[in-house]
Amino acid sequence: MVLDSEKDMVFFDLEWGMFADIKVVDESTPIVAVVHDVQVVDFDLEPSNTDIIVDWIVTNKKKLSTKRNKSRPSGIYWDLLEKGMLEATPPLRELKNNIKVKIKYQLYDNTINKLLSLSKELLNLPYLRII
Repeated sequence: MVLDSEKDMVFFDLEWGMFADIKVVDESTPIVAVVHDVQVVDFDLEPSNTDIIVDWIVTNKKKLSTKRNKSRPSGIYWDLLEKGMLEATPPLRELKNNIKVKIKYQLYDNTINKLLSLSKELLNLPYLRII
């Protein structure tokens, strides 16, 4: 994948976050950047928390390992989205809605499990009889 502009890089970071949220990619997923030899620089860059660091760079002349030592984001950083991005990106909206539903059902399941556990405990009390 060749990222031609800053906009492309932002969308790749966003796509990575969406795929990470739905567990399609994770820390072990290899990422390879294919670039021309003149695009490779030899100095350290300070990536942001949302930047996705590639594992390999392949040029027209060589293959380089980045020896990545930074973790990748494990999902979308919702509070960092630019204004209007959620509204303008249908897959992002759908993911946000799915996460809300999932959280709602997790809370519901947790509540039900706690009630079931409590009822089992109450049934086992020596002084309580069910008539």
